[in-house]
Amino acid sequence: MIRNIIRINESLCTGCGLCTGSCPNGAIIVSGLKAKLIREEYCNGCGDCVPACPCKAITMEELDVAPFNQAAAQQRLAERISGDNPAVVNWPIKLRQVPVSAPYFNGCDLVIAADCTAFTHGDFRRFTTGRTVLIACTKLDNYDYSEQLAKILTRNNVRSIHVIRMDVPCCGGFVVMVRKALEMSGKNIPMVVTVISIKGKVNQ
Repeated sequence: MIRNIIRINESLCTGCGLCTGSCPNGAIIVSGLKAKLIREEYCNGCGDCVPACPCKAITMEELDVAPFNQAAAQQRLAERISGDNPAVVNWPIKLRQVPVSAPYFNGCDLVIAADCTAFTHGDFRRFTTGRTVLIACTKLDNYDYSEQLAKILTRNNVRSIHVIRMDVPCCGGFVVMVRKALEMSGKNIPMVVTVISIKGKVNQ
């Protein structure tokens, strides 16, 4: 049927995840650091995600697509918040505790987050669901994780890296640590950085 539906320009998308929280049907995910419409029948064409995107990567188009399926969308939402859909796929999640080789690293989209981010952002799960997650604090841990992280990147097939830090001076070293590790690994892995303000908002 001909109806309004979203289209996502991946070349403009930074993978910030703001669109996922604005969608009332859970129709959008972030995979490989890009927002993606899971299925056309999950999108009701409301357009709530369009103004939520800071990069203008989402537009509305009138296309011949499958009709909106409210029952399927509601089931998708239920699965998203159920215990069968864990927020993370690995354990432990503390960077200092994880082994440098593990099955959950291979082919993963890796989230490396400063400790405070998960408690500050109200819907932090949008960044982590289905992804391998590592957390640390470069200030309080008083430890340089660059070498350990470089070994993880070298020994495993990590597809992408999403660094999430707080908008505070001490968190600047968090990004430096990851970039240093990436350089040490010698790999060309796509990386984006999301900054969370002390009020829990995503800063671009």
